[in-house]
Amino acid sequence: MTYILKGFSIIICCYNSADILPLTLKYLAALYSHTGWPVEIILVDNCCTDDTVAVACETWKKFNEPFEFHVVEEKTPGLSAARVRGIETARYDYLVFCDDDNFLNEDYLVVASEILEKHPQIGALGGYASAMLEWQPAYWPGDFYIYGCGPQAEKNGKTRTLHGAGIIINKAVFIKLKHAQFRFILSDRKGAKLTSGGDYEFCYAIALAGYDVWYEDSLIFSHYIHAERVTPEYCKRFINESAPALDVILVYEHLIYNDNKGIGAFYLQRFKELLFHGWKIINSCRIRFRYRHDVQIRFLEDFHITFHFVRIKLILKNVFRYPKIFRNVRMLQQRLWSLDNKEMKKIDASI
Repeated sequence: MTYILKGFSIIICCYNSADILPLTLKYLAALYSHTGWPVEIILVDNCCTDDTVAVACETWKKFNEPFEFHVVEEKTPGLSAARVRGIETARYDYLVFCDDDNFLNEDYLVVASEILEKHPQIGALGGYASAMLEWQPAYWPGDFYIYGCGPQAEKNGKTRTLHGAGIIINKAVFIKLKHAQFRFILSDRKGAKLTSGGDYEFCYAIALAGYDVWYEDSLIFSHYIHAERVTPEYCKRFINESAPALDVILVYEHLIYNDNKGIGAFYLQRFKELLFHGWKIINSCRIRFRYRHDVQIRFLEDFHITFHFVRIKLILKNVFRYPKIFRNVRMLQQRLWSLDNKEMKKIDASI
């Protein structure tokens, strides 16, 4: 029988992170820990070809090893697979996903523990990311939301989705989803590819499992953004490689928040979405023309136009793929429902 102890397991998934990781670890070494809540750091080597592991171990020794530090390997490429490996390794009940470019505020764990003790039904907790740019061009609009920066909800409390950076997951949720045979349909980044959506899918799966997804703006960290990621070309590439995830996310959202309506209602929503994206393209073109001398507005509207065009293309492309996605998510939902009280007692006993 495996027992999960109260505390935080900070999981850092790395792919060739040797350059940025020392700074990330510097912030982690400065964290305050809640009395009675031990902390461990798990570095997941996800197919690194540089000296990430050696740099990490050497750096952590320089900071006098304030917390336990473990290195594990995940040979399946991709952030989602690396996170699962980290979860399976973790000893403690709350899992902090700290990307290699996330710098957590020193009170991050103290604030988190206070919120989690007050709201035990939280399955996923996320905070506010402030952009820390290596280089800021004139057209850059500050805390740009596609990088998970800025507020994740209009107010503190229950929300629908959270970005994966800095997110804190209750390990009991993972165990319940594992019993329900949850498998990611989506994948997050794989090496240099910008595929995404695994974090959003996980949040919706958590909601399906009956837990709360929660936002708190007092939970603060910085997101370091390299210079090559603030170009128009990168943003367009990000849209094209990450936008397909939205079709899976929309199925989850439909089944959770639309009274479990069938696929006919889902197709009606997609038709309305086509009209919406068409209108948004026209509106963005108008705004872009009106403020054509404002570089920030031009940049944002070019981004919006690209996104809406890609969404129209994907909706039309996936017309015949939606039923399969719908079936997969519905089956997960039914398996979660079928976990009766007796089975849940067994799960509770195992944790």
